[in-house]
Amino acid sequence: NPETGENAKKSTGSFYTPREIVDYMVDSSLLEYLKNKTNIEEAKLKALISYGKEDDSIAVFNLEEKKNIINELYTITILDPACGSGAFPIGMLQKIVYILQEVDPDANLWFDKATENVSILLKKEFEKKFNAGSLDYIRKLSVIQNSIFGIDIQPIAVEISRLRCFLSLVIEENVNDEEDNRGINPLPNLDFKFISANSLISLDDSNQLSLLEDEEQMKRLKEIRDEYFGTNDLDLKKDLISEFKDVQQDMLLKTINTFAKTSSAKYQKLSAWKPFSNESTDWFDPDWMFGIKDGFDIVIGNPPYIQLQKSISNNSKEKVGDQYIDCNFQTYTKTGDIYCLFYEKGFQLLKHNGILTFITSNKWMRAGYGEKLREFFVKNTNPLMLLDFGGQKVFDSATVDVNILIFEKDKNKGKTIACIANENCRNNLSVFVEQNSIVCSFNDTNNWVILSEIEQSIKNKIEKYGIPLKDWNVSINRGILTGYNEAFIINDAKRKELIAADPKSAEIIRPILRGRDIKRYGYEFANLYLINTHNGIKSKNLPPVDVNDYPAIKAHLDRYYQKLKERQDKGITPYNLRNCIYMDDFCRQKIMYSEIVQSPQFFLDKGEFYPEATTFIMTGNNLDFLVCCLNSNICFHIFKKFYAGGGLGENGVRYKKQFLLNLPIPRNFEKILFKNYSYLFCKNKNIIEEIENEIIKLYQLTEDEVNVLLKN
Repeated sequence: NPETGENAKKSTGSFYTPREIVDYMVDSSLLEYLKNKTNIEEAKLKALISYGKEDDSIAVFNLEEKKNIINELYTITILDPACGSGAFPIGMLQKIVYILQEVDPDANLWFDKATENVSILLKKEFEKKFNAGSLDYIRKLSVIQNSIFGIDIQPIAVEISRLRCFLSLVIEENVNDEEDNRGINPLPNLDFKFISANSLISLDDSNQLSLLEDEEQMKRLKEIRDEYFGTNDLDLKKDLISEFKDVQQDMLLKTINTFAKTSSAKYQKLSAWKPFSNESTDWFDPDWMFGIKDGFDIVIGNPPYIQLQKSISNNSKEKVGDQYIDCNFQTYTKTGDIYCLFYEKGFQLLKHNGILTFITSNKWMRAGYGEKLREFFVKNTNPLMLLDFGGQKVFDSATVDVNILIFEKDKNKGKTIACIANENCRNNLSVFVEQNSIVCSFNDTNNWVILSEIEQSIKNKIEKYGIPLKDWNVSINRGILTGYNEAFIINDAKRKELIAADPKSAEIIRPILRGRDIKRYGYEFANLYLINTHNGIKSKNLPPVDVNDYPAIKAHLDRYYQKLKERQDKGITPYNLRNCIYMDDFCRQKIMYSEIVQSPQFFLDKGEFYPEATTFIMTGNNLDFLVCCLNSNICFHIFKKFYAGGGLGENGVRYKKQFLLNLPIPRNFEKILFKNYSYLFCKNKNIIEEIENEIIKLYQLTEDEVNVLLKN
């Protein structure tokens, strides 16, 4: 059922990665790997890996270089920790086979490597295929056996990945009706290649796990895996399965007996792993499950996007993130997303100098919850390439904005190739990145913004000559959440009716502005009012409003009583608004603004209006000059370009509190404003222009820099 499948993808945060994106990520990962391992000229490797698209012919390699490439591709290990339908493992398989075809057309070099340390049975099969000319079969089978690994928490995804591997082998078979089984080889056993497990949860830390490891027994487990992969003898398969379980259980019991009750509970998890079934395991260990002890050369994939504060089901209070709280993830935040944990886990699974390539949501670049992830990247990795798709749609079934990050498990060298994609670049990403990328130094936890050289100069000046808004002694808060506007927000006719019925009603009816009502330096009052049956402020000994003191208002609210009772945003009675500790600020001088706008729209209110939930307020000092800065075009574009955490369409911006507080306001602007201007006259175009020019001077921006800003 396609609809059921679509719902399953959404519930697990899974989306199919387009082929051109997979190809680019595969190519980039293999390029970085071969650059590190072979020391062959980068241009030659690029021409080889990119199917010769950038050159008329594939680069010519000498024999030593060919052997070098063959050796490194034979030993490469690649993991997709959330493999889904197997797009990345299969993409890796196909590209490695292509490279082998180019550097070793007759497969002599590869055949020698592939038959060095395999079972006698598998060696015979290789010889048979080699003599029959089925060279790609040999290439694919040995790559699948040695290099390709996948994990997914969903058993059906694992089955699909295995099936795709099977199909990739079947198409290389030469059918001969005169031979047994028409000359078609039995399929390999992929139980130790694709495994259903939770790749984010470890069996235990390395010190405790080592207590289980008997060198001879671990060696025997590896031999069983290798032999099991290539056998089609049913009796032998049963014997190998039985022996694997016996060795596994013996090692478990030894540990339990040695460390008694202190460890027996921990290691009972081992016996729950059933590698020859389709059951999913709630932990993952690469040594036990894959026989990979020292990490992978490449970790690649499209991990799921699921908010950690999301409930695991509609009927459960347990959150997705609850099971990872005690897993010691440095990147964990309650408001974060599960893909952040996959980045950290991928790093842990890499060898030193290994390469990770993920496509994920790009929110970590600017969002508050991404700060820990940015810090992790800066301190632990060498970010090699960052391709941000911004608002470009990549997944057909998702609107999420994404990026591709490639990092090396090494010290941060501060030289990241960075690029912002456009809508026409997907079919030739490698060329686009090469022609449009810049070098960025991402070395702190601030927002990761991809900037050109002149944009970097602009940002440096802004931060040198400005002071972040958070340091100007201001506070930002949201307007009133009534929980049911139909009852609490009334028009002028209803206001007059309530006051006529009971003049005392006027005491708790206040004019209110919505976000849409606020304009640049002003407002358009929609004649709407708030019934302010507030819930009091305990810290100031202000008691809640007793609606019984206002009979006309109570009669009005009684018409909505059932809805008021059911709402979450309420006070001590259904008639009261929710708690609001900053309620006093509504009656003071304040800047009012809408969070989502397409132009600067800030209004300095002297305390006349209350803010509705779509309105935000700023209180504190220097508000009369801050409103001039915030209403300037130059500050609007500065915020949108460098601090907004992503734009909304071509012109829109969202003034999220945590981002707005980072906006640098030019030093000494208040002195210039008080000396020469008054915000009261800022609707005058000439004065607006003069103020704009003063701000530009204080930031010390050149004409070229201003033009760059105003174009964005």
